[in-house]
Amino acid sequence: MLAAGLTTRTIRELMPCFEDGELHPCVRDRLTAQLAELNARIGELSTARDALVDLTARLPQAS
Repeated sequence: MLAAGLTTRTIRELMPCFEDGELHPCVRDRLTAQLAELNARIGELSTARDALVDLTARLPQAS
């Protein structure tokens, strides 16, 4: 769960829903929300990277 980007706080909240090595379906909404947040952050980082690539491409070469 840590490798999936869940915080230890979230993992602690989900522990009651973890049994015999499996998560119960009741956590689907929480994990779906986490995935949406991660996708949003990826989008923001991609936008920032693209802007930085553009800025560096417009810099004159050092002499």
